[in-house]
Amino acid sequence: MIKIAEALWSSGPSRTSRLCSQAGVEYVVGGLPVVEASGPGGEEPWDFLPLLRLQEDYRASGFELIVIEARPPLNKAKRGSAGRDDEIETVCRLLENMGKLHIPVWCYEWMTDFNWVRTATAVRGRGGSLVSEFDASKLAGAPPSQLGPSARKSSGRRSNISYARLSRWRSGPV
Repeated sequence: MIKIAEALWSSGPSRTSRLCSQAGVEYVVGGLPVVEASGPGGEEPWDFLPLLRLQEDYRASGFELIVIEARPPLNKAKRGSAGRDDEIETVCRLLENMGKLHIPVWCYEWMTDFNWVRTATAVRGRGGSLVSEFDASKLAGAPPSQLGPSARKSSGRRSNISYARLSRWRSGPV
């Protein structure tokens, strides 16, 4: 069954949330919860309790949180830099806690440095709609980002990810 959801970046009342309720939208895409400055022993947005509070806030507004569209820091993992394993562990913690809370979808991305890069933002698509575009050939001669080029193995797989560690997610929900 298709579930219609709207991206509501705040769990509180808003014009958009009222319109969604009026239109019968029951599901939301949200970001990571905002937590007070974290530190040793402090809460992080990907911890169970902050995610639970966010989920409960959306429920109190009449919505079910079914997608998290935000990411913990991942550039070290994406680039194969020192500290990448800690970032991967953080993602695993996020996924484990989402599983415990029955939040079924994490919207991830593996684009390095920029989150989303497009070479055009107004290309005609199906039915005349405007869509964005990414064409790697247009960036072939572009200089690397400020962080420099990313590391790759000759196989095309990133050398920075422990594939065995991440493969446990293929076995099913937590």
